[in-house]
Amino acid sequence: MEELLRALNIRVEIRDLNLDSRLLDELVDRLTLDPSDKDFVYGSLPLVYVNGKYFGNDATLFEFNEAGQLAQTFSNFKGRRLCTFCGDSGYTLCVDCHGGKKSLRIFQNRSLRCATCDENGIIPCRQCL
Repeated sequence: MEELLRALNIRVEIRDLNLDSRLLDELVDRLTLDPSDKDFVYGSLPLVYVNGKYFGNDATLFEFNEAGQLAQTFSNFKGRRLCTFCGDSGYTLCVDCHGGKKSLRIFQNRSLRCATCDENGIIPCRQCL
């Protein structure tokens, strides 16, 4: 799916639920599901949203492509360039903790967790997203 969008030169933001668990909570909330239905979300992936609205899944994209409508549907999202800052991965090391996940702030002789990045010490690339 990602390769198809990139081949059509469409700007896309990929959100990997395995990299940041907060994204799963956001998706469950967006789909108005019960928090106990998280397994349902994994079974329905990948999902495609356009400007915050649900578009479909990978099958929908392939159907639109086969019908020749995909490029026209996403014509407003043309112009994706290869990002040399993040290697086109969409993520970079946290600028505050440099991937260490520890803040420079200390509370009661304990280092606090960095509030800027996710549990892997990464943030979305600011150059390409």
